[in-house]
Amino acid sequence: MRFNSDGIAILDSITTADECEAYKAFLRAEKARHEHERDATLDYARRLAEVDTVYTRAAADFYLSAHRRHAQDARAIPKRIKAIEVHKAKLGVK
Repeated sequence: MRFNSDGIAILDSITTADECEAYKAFLRAEKARHEHERDATLDYARRLAEVDTVYTRAAADFYLSAHRRHAQDARAIPKRIKAIEVHKAKLGVK
């Protein structure tokens, strides 16, 4: 298997059904992790926003930024899983 500069597996480098299934299992776990972190960062940002200081406002902004990135990553994973399924079908395996 090969990975791009962002650490994402290059689908054409995946050559077996087992590799496809392992990738999908990994992505399902990553989706759950991103969803958990998305919720945790939003909760933390809300608590920080309750205290009105320069520090807590800045920290809340950083956590809201992380919240948005986790949400984007979680939303992207089902599309990647579908791409893996298409790739696996092209390999001619079940």
